[in-house]
Amino acid sequence: MLSFEIESDEQYIAEQEKAIKMFTTVIENAVDEKIKRSAIIGITQYLNFRGRKEEARKYAEIYPEIEMPKDQVLIHCLSGDEQKIHFQRMIMNRFNDLLHLVNTKSKKLEEVLLELFFPDKNYVDFHFPLFRFLKMQVDILLQEKRYDDAVVMMKRALFHAVEYDKIVTENKVHKYTAPLFDMLEYDPTKTQRSGTGTLSEEFYKWLENDLFDVIRERDDFKA
Repeated sequence: MLSFEIESDEQYIAEQEKAIKMFTTVIENAVDEKIKRSAIIGITQYLNFRGRKEEARKYAEIYPEIEMPKDQVLIHCLSGDEQKIHFQRMIMNRFNDLLHLVNTKSKKLEEVLLELFFPDKNYVDFHFPLFRFLKMQVDILLQEKRYDDAVVMMKRALFHAVEYDKIVTENKVHKYTAPLFDMLEYDPTKTQRSGTGTLSEEFYKWLENDLFDVIRERDDFKA
């Protein structure tokens, strides 16, 4: 870090090149894994300062994800749009982790988070978790005998099922437009799916459940 205090460009560069060599020696010879990990972080930063991004990326790729995720090390090696895309992917990955964690705690919170992160309501593949959430809400509303609310929620669930089915069957890349993800895309052809049925089919199969017997004769249910 002393290189940043040097005014001479020649000495500044020389000091950083010296640091890179020292980091390399540590990475190649250190027995202590903690010291080696620290050296990998250091060398990715200094190679990046010197504009040697491809070399920096090679070191970032060997970083063991123990103290710091690999994608956090890799961000030092990128610039411009590539760095922005990588950063948005990091947010998307953390967001997916967050959704998974709150899934077991509060389904209502899951919907709030999705609406917060996608204010434009262009949910793309996130129509899927919204469909799952709304189905669970319908089950709860029926148990509470709130039949009008349940039917309204069913319509919302069907909407997300249909939208998700459109996306996964069109076989084309879809762009996110939410501010945090507007440089990312979703390619349904690269997504591994279990089963061959659609969410719409799952929705109508779900309606055969005995739970719906109490509202089966309602006109809005039949519709």
